[in-house]
Amino acid sequence: MRKKLIYLYVFMQVCINAQTPFEIIRKNIVSSNHQNSLSIIDSCLKVQYQIDSSMYYKGLVYIKNNNIKLATKQCITLHKKYPNFYEVHYLNGLISFSQNKFFKSVSEFSKIIKINPKDPKALYNRSIAYGKLEDYDDAIADLDSCLKINPNYEMAHYSRAYWLEYLGKYKEAIEDYQIVIRMDPMNFEAYFGLAYLFKILKEKDKACDVINNAILMGSQIATELKESFCQ
Repeated sequence: MRKKLIYLYVFMQVCINAQTPFEIIRKNIVSSNHQNSLSIIDSCLKVQYQIDSSMYYKGLVYIKNNNIKLATKQCITLHKKYPNFYEVHYLNGLISFSQNKFFKSVSEFSKIIKINPKDPKALYNRSIAYGKLEDYDDAIADLDSCLKINPNYEMAHYSRAYWLEYLGKYKEAIEDYQIVIRMDPMNFEAYFGLAYLFKILKEKDKACDVINNAILMGSQIATELKESFCQ
């Protein structure tokens, strides 16, 4: 009884803030604060707060923490208790991807997209699985759809640039890398991708400018790479 009261207290403290428990959990997942996420989820489960969603987030935290065994067990339990809770396919898609089962990952995300064609996270993750299967056209098509729904999806712009680069569509890739840098001036991978493409196109001054901008933003790796881009 005492333990249940402790869980109830923790849950109430979360709700006192002007945020739902799941909003806080999502923020914790982004910041990799997995232990705090699990504490809040366990509190939700103890007071039977939206049990299906609580179980879903617990599985997601396990995946983010690279505990695939517990994530798989959580998925099985969630599907048995709530067979119509379609986001279990999202967890299964992530689990399959982590196990290099890319065809299955595509299949799981496709189940979500069939139900909700405008789910940007499912489109994004399916695109990554397509990319791993070297199906770059379908990967880019999913990212196009994703960005129509959410034009500010930074990682979708970055991924599209990456796959466009694979297909030799350098000018289009450059546009996406530039968008990423405008969104996040600390995304140094985008600087390197952009500089590399300018170098391929023999626009050496532009490549050097990009590396210098990365250095100004604090990239040590850019400092080490400067000589190869600014000869």
